[in-house]
Amino acid sequence: MPKIVKPDFGEPGIFYTSHDDFRLRGKGYTFRLESNMKTILYMLIASIAFATPALGQGITVDELRAKAKAIKANKEVIVDYDKFTDKGRVTTKPYNLVGSWEGAMSIVASGGLSGPPGTGLLVMASLGLIFEGQKLNATPDEFMLLFDTTSPEWLYLKGDRNIYILYDDQRLELEPIGRDGTVNRRSGVSEQIAYTIKRSQVESIAASKKVEMRIGTQTKSRVFKDEMLKRWQKMLDVTKL
Repeated sequence: MPKIVKPDFGEPGIFYTSHDDFRLRGKGYTFRLESNMKTILYMLIASIAFATPALGQGITVDELRAKAKAIKANKEVIVDYDKFTDKGRVTTKPYNLVGSWEGAMSIVASGGLSGPPGTGLLVMASLGLIFEGQKLNATPDEFMLLFDTTSPEWLYLKGDRNIYILYDDQRLELEPIGRDGTVNRRSGVSEQIAYTIKRSQVESIAASKKVEMRIGTQTKSRVFKDEMLKRWQKMLDVTKL
């Protein structure tokens, strides 16, 4: 059975992702990261270590890419391989949970009221995994659910950081496995918080008609829209061996 290895979030403040970086490099869904970082955080998802796999089993990174293209998931699910770390990665394209009107109003409000001028609110959600080598040897039974937030002020600095998800008539509560954040004079506060979520839970959520979530007790509740849930389903389809 795959074993989840909790990620090393490194020293506070060494990660940086801004709204501008997302806009400038969003086409390839890569993000600028500080050169002295210890680990990838925005694209970081649960690292999966497998016991000695049987020969002939599994699916390579290239085969995963071909599968994603064949089922028309390659625009929503990103597959790549880092030859330097010898790790493969599958992740959904980040989805912004903040509506355009709310985001625009947050930029207006931050122009002298609550943060650096031009600082808007972004809550980017992604789901995925990282595996050893160039082959995924088994259907993963757990993923990482990651939120990358840009805002005029701290959202997850203190208090309750659990995520509460309501889907149809069910309720799910998850504890974070890591959190990091930094302040940038131009882009405001950037925070990242991650959770481990079971494949069975992702399946249930992706199939639900109505999904709402809230992180902690002080932040605003958010709706998982159909487009985001479709990305989750395509993630399940691509990683099912």
